[in-house]
Amino acid sequence: MIQLNNPLTEEYNILKKEILSPNFPWYWNEATIDGNVSDGMENTPHFGHVVVKRPNDYGDESRCLFPKVTSQYSEICNLVLNQIFDFNEIKVNCVYRISFNLTLALSDKPIPKHYDHNFPHKNLLIYFSNSGGKTVCLESEKKSHDPKEDEIIVFEGLHYHYLPKTDRRVVLVATYI
Repeated sequence: MIQLNNPLTEEYNILKKEILSPNFPWYWNEATIDGNVSDGMENTPHFGHVVVKRPNDYGDESRCLFPKVTSQYSEICNLVLNQIFDFNEIKVNCVYRISFNLTLALSDKPIPKHYDHNFPHKNLLIYFSNSGGKTVCLESEKKSHDPKEDEIIVFEGLHYHYLPKTDRRVVLVATYI
């Protein structure tokens, strides 16, 4: 798990202001993951806004090998992510998923351990709020990050996070290779 530098560009600030506004469209999800939940964890509901839908996540439709753009925010997300990757000198070949997630202080238990995909990928998290909600990565050695507003982390592998202690935890999740 590494922390990236955030260039805090004008476009980043525009995106952040839009996401945190009362007019941003959030969609209710009954659970964090599909499947079994480990002891001591809770499959809590959350709000989400999918910008790029992950491959093979199309419900009853046939298997899809590529992501699908599903939001009007895709262009500004592409611009902001390119600015962040360029600023940190990270080469990206493909983004598999982009989603905004909003969790509330509903439980002291962490969400279930999970991988975002069943194939190799890296995860990027941008924290748009300052409400806590530590992220834990279990690969190699257990590493965690207690987030602050505008911080960005990158990691790989099995992970989970805690819900915020107060207010709302708002993040952008992107997966890439």
